[in-house]
Amino acid sequence: PVSQGVLRLGYLSSDFNQHMVGTLIAAAFKLHDRSLIRVFLYSIGVADNSEIYNVCKDGADQWRDFNSVDDETAATAIVTDQVHVLVDLNAHSKGLRIGIPSRRP
Repeated sequence: PVSQGVLRLGYLSSDFNQHMVGTLIAAAFKLHDRSLIRVFLYSIGVADNSEIYNVCKDGADQWRDFNSVDDETAATAIVTDQVHVLVDLNAHSKGLRIGIPSRRP
């Protein structure tokens, strides 16, 4: 349970790259208190190797690229990571993969 350990916080997005969402959130990942939180980033977008992409990737404790896997496989990986809270940064925007969070991993 979270009360006995570290919160495992996952973020799912197609925009961990040169996109407004990536630009706005990239630096935030490193600001999480690592004594309390582990950051898991799940990319469903283009790996453009931009500065934003690399800042996002470097800010994660665990990075997974789900571009080449189906929604079920992605959801299973999130369960395997034992993520407590999954934040879908796409909502209903371009690139969303609603099949991943709809499985409630």
